[in-house]
Amino acid sequence: MIIVEDISGEIFGARSADCAAFMHIRPEPAEIDVHGHVNNAIYLFWVQDIAIRHWERISAHDGLSDLTWIILKHNIEYRDEIRLGDDVEIKTWLGSAKGPRMTRFVSIRKFGAKRFAAHVETEWCCLDVHSRKPRRAQPALDRFWSET
Repeated sequence: MIIVEDISGEIFGARSADCAAFMHIRPEPAEIDVHGHVNNAIYLFWVQDIAIRHWERISAHDGLSDLTWIILKHNIEYRDEIRLGDDVEIKTWLGSAKGPRMTRFVSIRKFGAKRFAAHVETEWCCLDVHSRKPRRAQPALDRFWSET
């Protein structure tokens, strides 16, 4: 992926699609499959990439570098294809959290499009970076999560 604009937007208040962290990218030729559009596996790479960038911004400002996240599961819905040369907007926001688990949402769409190309709901598990064991997210993070 070619990064057109690195992550920006609501880094600390990303709680819905309307107030999400976002980035703009353009697919590279290697990301295009035999059907002429972005390969489905690439969407998951993009999901992980924006999630990591978002968490790095949060943790750098709030002293949470002793926490990391791993993906437990993905639920992805495809609606529109992205082709070489398309400008792409990727948005991410945080859902509910319980114990060490958190839901994260990602919307991928052609820049300016009303319909998403892919909508992804992922479940993540918070880990202590030193012990690699699940860890309840610190209360300081509650302000980032919706009350669902």
